[in-house]
Amino acid sequence: MRCLFIVNPVAGGGRAKRVWERIKGQLEYDRAFYTVLFTGYEGEAIKIVKRERDKYKAVIAVGGDGTVCEVVNGLAGSDTLLGVIPAGSGNDLSKALGIPIDPVQALKAALSGEVREVDLGRIDGRFFINVASSGFDAEVVEEARKTPAFLKPFSYLFAVIKCLFRTQKRSINLIIDGIQYQKEVLLIAVANGKYYGGGMMIAPMARLDDGFFDIIVVNHVGFLEIIRFLPKIFSGGHMKHAKVEHFKGREIQMLSEERIPVQSDGEILGHLPYKIEMVPRAVKILVPRE
Repeated sequence: MRCLFIVNPVAGGGRAKRVWERIKGQLEYDRAFYTVLFTGYEGEAIKIVKRERDKYKAVIAVGGDGTVCEVVNGLAGSDTLLGVIPAGSGNDLSKALGIPIDPVQALKAALSGEVREVDLGRIDGRFFINVASSGFDAEVVEEARKTPAFLKPFSYLFAVIKCLFRTQKRSINLIIDGIQYQKEVLLIAVANGKYYGGGMMIAPMARLDDGFFDIIVVNHVGFLEIIRFLPKIFSGGHMKHAKVEHFKGREIQMLSEERIPVQSDGEILGHLPYKIEMVPRAVKILVPRE
């Protein structure tokens, strides 16, 4: 199978570059036929994949969820397969699909796994594969991007602390498949997959191929309750909280008169209002054989 590897050398604090060196040795041992291209700036993977995708049977992303998201945006709507070698700090998609964290085992799945057709979300012309959200979590992402380079390893910790101390009610008009809800929220997550934010199981019931979003609404809670609440998201235990609501839908709109940021798969897109649409079975991913 002719493959194109897209490597983001800075993903995972340089882990992706080390992972590539390891799987390159395996590819050479197997005498595999492949091409590798390294990205040098944000958004480059999208351009590369759109330009090159028809020349290859599969495009294999070596990096984190941000790298995978860019490759997905380059592949969406094509018949070219997607492989994933997890090498970032979060690797939420790999976790949801059961792709091994071990690079050689992940490579095996990418080269000889079975094909799974997966849904995508579309927001403002951009595709996402895990989660789009607005509110506290998006504010954390926005704040983390302002962190000076020498503090990058702690950027999300500092951002969470800063956002906690200025948390407030966010008034959002939520429309799900034409049905309107007025909410005072901490956050609203529109989930295609189970995980986001480096292992937080925001939507335990979500499936990547059911044709629906799982919409998780966390209604406003106070400072101390947020501190108790946030750790439970990693296990999915937050779903038992009285302030959490769950909806399903295919077309979501979020409107607000306030300046509330929106993120998808860890990238800040802007501020409300936004419309989010389900695109069923939009990408074909190579996953481990059962």
